[in-house]
Amino acid sequence: MLRERTAWLSVAVLGALALVGVGLWLVLTPSASDSGVPDEFTDRRSLLDCGRTPLGPGDTAGRAVTDVGKEVNECFDAALAEGTGAELVVEGASPEGEPVFEYHRALPEGGVEVFIDSRGGGFGPPRWSYFRCPDAQTFVVARGECEYREF
Repeated sequence: MLRERTAWLSVAVLGALALVGVGLWLVLTPSASDSGVPDEFTDRRSLLDCGRTPLGPGDTAGRAVTDVGKEVNECFDAALAEGTGAELVVEGASPEGEPVFEYHRALPEGGVEVFIDSRGGGFGPPRWSYFRCPDAQTFVVARGECEYREF
């Protein structure tokens, strides 16, 4: 009888320790929102990849969209015009030289959205910005009115 009680107690203690371990793992494991990445970005649907293009420090936002190259620009504009959707990543830098990533997305339902990740800098607050331009016709120009918000 004492052996059965000791065995039962051992199983109960091991089970309790396992539950505590799982609980700690759930509490301490960072989620996407804890890492500063907005759910809207992590949950975005996959689109045709038009590639990545670097943008050196000191370039302006206007230069970013014209320096992506003809092939990348045509990929994005064709996806926008045909309603197939595409994503283009522009790798840039803040005025202080900190990394900034822009995710330009031609949406299948029309329009353009842009996620801007400027969390890499130590000079300003880490943040994400978002633009949604429902009437955009091209990557470079004719974006129309855009909604803007920060995460």
